[in-house]
Amino acid sequence: MDIFVQQKLINWNLECLIEKFADSKGIQALKILPVILPPPVYKIGHKTFRPTIQEARTSFIDVQPSGTNMVLYLERQREAKPFPFVLELGMAGQFFVVVNGRLWNS
Repeated sequence: MDIFVQQKLINWNLECLIEKFADSKGIQALKILPVILPPPVYKIGHKTFRPTIQEARTSFIDVQPSGTNMVLYLERQREAKPFPFVLELGMAGQFFVVVNGRLWNS
């Protein structure tokens, strides 16, 4: 967050918002990462494929509702997604990195 904005929030007695918005830049950067790093082209046999931006976004960041059964979810994802990805619980909620079906709190 810019120092100018921090000073304005302090002047307006809104110090509680400084901490709330300090981390939002990192969350937004995480969400646009699949968009600014285009997915690679790959071949299967003689056909060439390029995943769409939406496919790249959903394969990198998986958004699940807050009440998700994590044990069942992780068991399914261990086979479906053998690669690391980011799990977001609830919209703008908690973020976890999932590697080999295990959660790592970010």
